[in-house]
Amino acid sequence: MDLTFLDPVYARPGPYACAYLDTSRDVHDPEAAISLRRRHLREDLARQGADNATVAVVADIAGTDREVSGRHGQAIFASHGGLVLVEELPDPPAHDAARFSVLPDVMPLAVQHAPDIPYAAATVHRAAHPETGAPEEMEVDFQTGRWPSGAVAPERRRHRSGPVAKWPHGAAEIAGELAELVHRSGAEVIVLGGEAWARNVLVNRLPEPLPERGLGGG
Repeated sequence: MDLTFLDPVYARPGPYACAYLDTSRDVHDPEAAISLRRRHLREDLARQGADNATVAVVADIAGTDREVSGRHGQAIFASHGGLVLVEELPDPPAHDAARFSVLPDVMPLAVQHAPDIPYAAATVHRAAHPETGAPEEMEVDFQTGRWPSGAVAPERRRHRSGPVAKWPHGAAEIAGELAELVHRSGAEVIVLGGEAWARNVLVNRLPEPLPERGLGGG
């Protein structure tokens, strides 16, 4: 991920005043709403020890993105009374935040700049059938999709099941199907979750190149 847009922040010495706020225009009387957010911003930064000049710079720029319509937000960085960086956020933050610290709080901004990551995910779990007395089964749900910050957008979904006793053989079939899905979707990350034993069996059945793409468990 290219983070060179953050260079202006690190080019200035700290401490830094960082603010993330909702500057959406799709609300009743947006100017009044933003004015209230601006006041809280000032109070929060002052409470944390930010100097008056830096607080004023952040507050003055907050909500000046009037040309941007609809839902959005702003990320603002200032240092030693000077504005360092202002970026529009395509999605407003869940909560306004203001921080005065030695290091700049760039993570929320960096995450929103992250490109979509193509992924493949599989979850393996046991399913008992006490009402019928049928043998336990291993159920597998897997899918591909793209992962933006905060939300997963699934594309293809698949479901497979088979007897637990035959899982080592069934895992080989699932691994082949998952590999095909990875190659078709161009997945950069493979995420595996569920029962540890069943998940490990599946990992061991994956073709050699696939684990190099990255495996996660949950």
